[in-house]
Amino acid sequence: MSHSVNAAQYLRMSTEHQQYSLDNQADAIARYAADHGFIIIKTYIDPAKSGLRLRNREALKQLLKDVAAGSPGFEAVLVYDVSRWGRFQDTDESAHYEYLCRASGVPVYYCAELFANDNSLATLILKALKRGMAGEYSRELSVKVRAGLARLASLGYKAGGIPPYGLRRLLLDSSGHGKQILRSGERKSLVSDRVILIPGPRAEVRTVRRIFHEFVYDRHSMPSIARGLNRDGICYKNGGLWSASDIMRTLRNDHYAGRQVWGKRHVFLGEKVQWMPPDQWIICENAFKPIITTELFAKAKTRFANLVYNLSEEELLEQLRSLLKAKGRLSAGIIDQATECACATTYKMRFGSLRRAYDKLGYAPSKFASGVAYRELVRSVRNKVVADVLHYSGNQLELLNPNGRFRPLMRDCRTGAVVSVLVARRKGLIEDEKTWSLRPKKKAVGTHTALVLLNAENNAIESMYLVPELGGRKRYVIRYRDVLRSGIKLNQPGDLVSAIIKLQSQKEISLT
Repeated sequence: MSHSVNAAQYLRMSTEHQQYSLDNQADAIARYAADHGFIIIKTYIDPAKSGLRLRNREALKQLLKDVAAGSPGFEAVLVYDVSRWGRFQDTDESAHYEYLCRASGVPVYYCAELFANDNSLATLILKALKRGMAGEYSRELSVKVRAGLARLASLGYKAGGIPPYGLRRLLLDSSGHGKQILRSGERKSLVSDRVILIPGPRAEVRTVRRIFHEFVYDRHSMPSIARGLNRDGICYKNGGLWSASDIMRTLRNDHYAGRQVWGKRHVFLGEKVQWMPPDQWIICENAFKPIITTELFAKAKTRFANLVYNLSEEELLEQLRSLLKAKGRLSAGIIDQATECACATTYKMRFGSLRRAYDKLGYAPSKFASGVAYRELVRSVRNKVVADVLHYSGNQLELLNPNGRFRPLMRDCRTGAVVSVLVARRKGLIEDEKTWSLRPKKKAVGTHTALVLLNAENNAIESMYLVPELGGRKRYVIRYRDVLRSGIKLNQPGDLVSAIIKLQSQKEISLT
């Protein structure tokens, strides 16, 4: 070059070889720059980053962003070789990122390659070959590393990672003798060294045994166990509080039973995690000194399998079917008292209601069926009354809760008065006088009530009245004379609008 060109250098180091250390790359790039007239004015570094994916390489992403934005301040990018640019499994991805630079007027130069990056046919072929070789290297290395880890796991050695709570890492020499307990952040220094797990401090061991005992024998839930440990001042790792997820991980960890299990999941070259079937796991029995017995661990595993969120609808119904066979009948109370069955709330949430769960079993208790039938009748009557009233109101009434989640309320647009609809069940006679059973809602306090009285068979409307508020009481019986004394009879749904005005006037007169 006849004049100096400003350039940026990109450095990436994984853990592959010493030849790819950041210093070695920088020295080679500096020599190339001096020989070819480049002046390095900016450096982008991705230390200890894999070349498989762009998402974890912040420096390369920033470089591409600066180049694409225009006027980055440099006219070329210098890279040690093709593999430092990336070991992408799709060679087109590597070519694409280089093209983005070149299209923005910033070419990429590979300083340790024997070819000039001049876009000639020979160069294109060599770059494609180099990119393929870089990707293939990663694939071969991944297979070799996985095979080595599987072999170590099969012999009972720990294949990396942080030790679980209550366990510690013991470093062994090549002859199998203990050298030292590794503290957090420490690693083995010799390739021939191995690592196994041993029980940790006695307090942590007691805590692990307590967790298993409370879960298996005391039938405590995982959140309950965590709350108990935190209440007793027992800290988790690094002095943190226990959570339900921490308890779950503890109960599922095979290491506490002295078993080494490796390969439950597999991540190949940065792709999505694949959960492997049990027959492909690497298992070494009696690899470590156990903290709990294999029998206790098996019982915890069995209880996990029977937890509600792990059960299908058919499995839940089978529990209910067995309970029905044992008790002869079912109710919410019977279900809640059965330790071998999920609670009644679970069935309501999973199936929508207990009735639907009973229907799937073919079970229909008479009291339950009659109660459900009556509630459906009440809902149907109430909805029809509301619909008729709104139809004949001439837009003078509006529905306050149209989604149907709660009992319907209507508001008079002129007076602001709120009216609830209450269906009363016929009870019988008291002193030769008709009576009805009422169950007002507490939220109905302060509202007028459109009282719908059912006939003697409780299957049709006998009469309707607009009465002052009936809320605030759980249940009571109202007589016929009570309705006549305090209410305004509605001969048809359209009468409600004028009755509201009349009742409001009576209320104002009484207040004055």
